[in-house]
Order: sequence, then structure tokens, then C-alpha cells
Amino acid sequence: MFITNLFFRKKRNREVLDYLEIHLTNHCNLNCACCCHFAPIAEQYFMPVDVFKCDIERLRFLSGGNIRRIRLMGGEPLLHPQINEFIEIARLNFPDSEIAIHSNGILLSKMSGDFWSKCADNNIEIILSYYPVGIDYTLVYNLARRKKVTLKMSIETNTKLFRNFKMDLNGSQSAYKSWYYCTHANASVNLFEGKLYTCDIAAHSKHLAKYFNLSLKYTNKDYIDIYSEKSMKSILKKLNKPHPFCKYCCPNDSRIIEWKISQKELSEWAKV
Repeated sequence: MFITNLFFRKKRNREVLDYLEIHLTNHCNLNCACCCHFAPIAEQYFMPVDVFKCDIERLRFLSGGNIRRIRLMGGEPLLHPQINEFIEIARLNFPDSEIAIHSNGILLSKMSGDFWSKCADNNIEIILSYYPVGIDYTLVYNLARRKKVTLKMSIETNTKLFRNFKMDLNGSQSAYKSWYYCTHANASVNLFEGKLYTCDIAAHSKHLAKYFNLSLKYTNKDYIDIYSEKSMKSILKKLNKPHPFCKYCCPNDSRIIEWKISQKELSEWAKV
């Protein structure tokens, strides 16, 4: 009974979308082994501003502007030369949402004054993940404070840890069981070019397939087309169930590893 109740508390349909990630770039200026966004093997990509604007406006219409948390991510989002435009568009359409840029922080000390002003004026937070690559975090923190921008840091310990998810390239897992035990499913919803995915792996594993020439099978049931849906209620209902692509995931086999540089080997992301 406890497990059943826990399951429904975690996976039940919600009245609003609690959390949404949007990739402004797929590539990154770090090279992290086992990155669950596959950034080390993703081709360079900059989301077109007009695509972002259309998608955000559509989501505002469907949700009534009620999405609790929106994360502008990548890859590394600060690599996008039009980051300031994304900030303004996101805030204009979601005035009451918690909006944050999720960054590794490498470029923050080099960002223009206009960038900092846009963040401050639009109440955009910056969330940093710690990486042991020589970043002066005290400098970055003091800079954000001077610019009146809220900066939050995600530091587990002095050792950077990663959760390593291994994919079953044969797709022989039970989609239902994988979704049931997954910590990402319906908790890290991703929007990419008009489509919503239940998690980051489902949204971005196409980079894995392309880089290693894999025949992963995708169907139109692995995402939700926001331009075909009539309401947020119908979207939330579809997010709240397994998708066929879940058969490639092995959440019970995930493990915590120490951060290291990617060698761009298939074994970082898959059982081989």
C-alpha cells in the first residue's frame, strides 16, 4: 500500500506543469562524461528566437501562463548570442513563473552589462552547478550580487558527482517499469521545437543515436505536440504515463559517479 500511495503522489496528474526545461543550445563548453543531456556528442545548435517565441506563446495560451518553474538550459545556454532576447520573451509570457538560467558558470564573468541588466529587470535567477575546473566562484557570486541578480549554487560536496544512467540499446526493458522507477519521468519535462518530452533523456538521446549511428526507434507517442493539443489538461494526462521510448532506459541500474572528462565512448551512456 505504501509503495502504491508513493507512486500516485509522485506520478499523479497535476493541475499545472510544475517544471519545464528548454534547451537554448545542445552543445556545451564543458565535456562531462555521462552527461544526461548528451552535450559532449551533440552538434552545435542555437535555438532560433522565433521558434522559442512561438513555443512559449503557445504554452502561455494552453497553461494560462501558469507554469511554476522554467529553466533555460543546454548544453550551456550562455553560449547563445541572443540570450537576452530569450530572457525577455520568457518573462513577458510567464510573468509569475520562477524563471532561471541553468549554467556551469564559465562564461558569467565575461557576460555583458546588458545581460546582467536583463536578468535583474526580469527577475531571472541564475543556477550554477559546481564543476572542479578552476572557476572562481567567489568572484562570480560577488559579481551577481553587485548586479542585483539572484545566484544559487548547486554544490553537493567538494567532489562533483554525477548520476550515470545506462541505456539498453536493444530496447528490451519494460517501458512501464522503467517509467515507474525513474526519477526523471514527468519530473524533468523538456520542451524542444514544439514538442514536450517526459524527460531529458527522451528529448535528447537523438544525439547519442546520431553520433554512434544507432537505430533507436522514436514514435509520435514519445512526445507531445503542443500545437496539436487543445488544453494543458490533456498534455498533463499524456505526460503522466509511460512513453514507448522508456523501453531503452534502466533506471534501477543508475549509479553515482565522480565527475570526469568524457572520452566520448558509447559505454558512458549505454550498456555495451
